[in-house]
Amino acid sequence: AVADTAFGSGNNAVQAERMGTELISPVKGPKVQVENVAPEKRPLTAADFVVDANVEDPAVCPAGHFATEQTQSATQPNHVALTFERQTCEDCALFHACPAQLNEHGEGYVMHVDLKAANIERRRRAIASGAFRERYRIRAGIEATASELKRRHGLGSLRVRGRWRVVLAVHFKALACNLKRMVRALMPKPGAASPATG
Repeated sequence: AVADTAFGSGNNAVQAERMGTELISPVKGPKVQVENVAPEKRPLTAADFVVDANVEDPAVCPAGHFATEQTQSATQPNHVALTFERQTCEDCALFHACPAQLNEHGEGYVMHVDLKAANIERRRRAIASGAFRERYRIRAGIEATASELKRRHGLGSLRVRGRWRVVLAVHFKALACNLKRMVRALMPKPGAASPATG
């Protein structure tokens, strides 16, 4: 789903992910500088870990290792604790850059992930690197339609109240806009040659 900044909160993005949808939108807040540096040459963060928002599929660390356990907080559903096998972590090339900490039993390394914060950080990286611009370009195509619906069809100020009345009004306005466009497309262009008559 492509949306503007007003809908681009971390909470919205995570909720969309739980429904199987990726939210593509700008992010509020400061811009970040992203350098094209290999993971083993920079500190890793929670945003480098791939975590299923529904905590169903096993999480994966930046080195490609699967978590042996993942626990969702009972009070904060957007917080997930990932546990990785100790020996696997200590043999990993990214070990010294990884923020995961040895658990209290010394059996594995735990990484605490705030899904909302990680999502925001990944999207800010994409914006700073330029990768976001290409994916967001599709939104520009709808801006003219949204403007036309507001200016010529009154979509910005509906005279009805109630969810279903609003939905119906929006559908009718979109239908009217599409019909007008269809008529314009079917009408002969000025100066165009008329089809030959038998």
